[in-house]
Amino acid sequence: MLGHRDAICGSSVLLRIASDMNRRALSNLDKEGVTYLAFRRALVGDPPELRVVGYRTPVAVLHDALSRRYRVADLNEAETIEILKSLDLWARCRDEFARLQGRGYFPS
Repeated sequence: MLGHRDAICGSSVLLRIASDMNRRALSNLDKEGVTYLAFRRALVGDPPELRVVGYRTPVAVLHDALSRRYRVADLNEAETIEILKSLDLWARCRDEFARLQGRGYFPS
């Protein structure tokens, strides 16, 4: 039977493994790749994996996913929009946001 010390130690080890995996994944993907991944997971997934915290813009949804889920610290909202435009996804991002907003995911 595991005690509370074993559980705390196991939790610490798992957190370190997850942090290392995230660091390695982010080093393999460039900013465009991570932005595309956030777009797919946050707006296009079925159901979309998002946190409903009163988003007012589509880029706010992605920026939240990038900063909270993927821990990308050096990417601001303006840069996120530029990356989406370079990937030809900005219009689709706005469309997906509007579609989800119409389904009650976001306040209008």
